Amino acid sequence: MTGQRTLRLMRSLSIAGIDAWTPVAMERKRRPRSKKFRDAPVALLPGFVFVEVGYLPELLAIIHAPVSDHPPFSILQRDSRALTASDASLDPLREYETRMQDQWQAHLDAIRREAKQKRKKTAARAYVVGQRVKIESEAFSGLVGKIVEIRNNGDLALEFTGFINGTVVPSCDVSPMVTQPSGAGLCTGGEDNSSQSQKHGLQDERDRRASRHRNASKYLGD
Repeated sequence: MTGQRTLRLMRSLSIAGIDAWTPVAMERKRRPRSKKFRDAPVALLPGFVFVEVGYLPELLAIIHAPVSDHPPFSILQRDSRALTASDASLDPLREYETRMQDQWQAHLDAIRREAKQKRKKTAARAYVVGQRVKIESEAFSGLVGKIVEIRNNGDLALEFTGFINGTVVPSCDVSPMVTQPSGAGLCTGGEDNSSQSQKHGLQDERDRRASRHRNASKYLGD
């Protein structure tokens, strides 16, 4: 078949219950009239799909059917007989497919690392040395530490009170601690509200006693 039909035919035959295979890899292509890209499978051997020889009657029936759900194709022949290949002879193609898929996976991993690096550097700009943050990653989830260094690669060096000083985590794995408002609690001079209330209560009681004493003295004097 034509190269553009290779993957379509492999999929349609597989859906019909026919065991079909062709080596496939992934490729990044630019979208039409766009700067964006998309990842799409590509046939490494365009124009060829391999099918077990036992499916030959089904393939012939598809070719001669007046209407078919499959893309047009023909059977490769030699001396009017279907050309066959041993399963072992396809091993180099399988190895080629594996190599190409490994290369694609390495390419994806590199893209992910680069994207993560950019995210870390962007996130790190939101923090300052001395700021307290909470770790969100699984390893130290929930721990609160203080930033002692912001590194150029977007990592943060943290210190914790009493232990695990110098722990380095990506800036994407922490969240800032919410700072308590300066006027919260209306505390002054290190005293809490309850202490001030007690002082006010004692002063009120003294004033009442002094008032009663003056009244008593007045009546006694009269």
